[in-house]
Amino acid sequence: MKIIGLNILALLLTAIVAQASITITWGFGSLRDSSGNVVPEGATVVMFVDTGGGLPSADDLSGAVLTTGQTVGGSEILDIFATSDAVDPGGVEETRTYTLDGNIASGADIGIYWFLDGVSSGDTLTGGESYGSFTSSDVGVFGDWNMTVPNDGSAVNILYYDTSLGGGVSESDFWASNNVAVPEPSSLALIGLGAIGFIIRRRK
Repeated sequence: MKIIGLNILALLLTAIVAQASITITWGFGSLRDSSGNVVPEGATVVMFVDTGGGLPSADDLSGAVLTTGQTVGGSEILDIFATSDAVDPGGVEETRTYTLDGNIASGADIGIYWFLDGVSSGDTLTGGESYGSFTSSDVGVFGDWNMTVPNDGSAVNILYYDTSLGGGVSESDFWASNNVAVPEPSSLALIGLGAIGFIIRRRK
């Protein structure tokens, strides 16, 4: 009976540890478009966490669905924000608490990606969308933590601002200088064939 009780206690402790949470205060500004202009209020900002395969490339993003928990390449979407001018133009100022799943480990790299061209949370990236990314592991001027997942139970500040706001990040590092890869014609043809097959099957 004593052994059973100890086993139950061990399981409860394991569950508590597995459900440990982290709290992050995010601060970024000012995010910019490909011409260096501050992005409009409401631009979509996605936080990716490396789950073992690296942060997303332009190819990984092609076809990606922008929803929290979604796997994109070798990463997972931790959170999605919209920029707000309430504190800093083209910025993100949010405090969020997360309960991490088993795919995300302490110390994993975090990348902030911001999307233009009217991209919204829940959209599927079809190719050609303009985006920027920032993945520096250097500790921000105002923050106390770098761009990695903190230890369970931690509450940290991940704050990066460009030089126009008194921060240490070059304005050019916050430019949206990339484009989501456009699927190859062969991939599009396969998708089209699949759709035709689905339609024929439905008619039968």
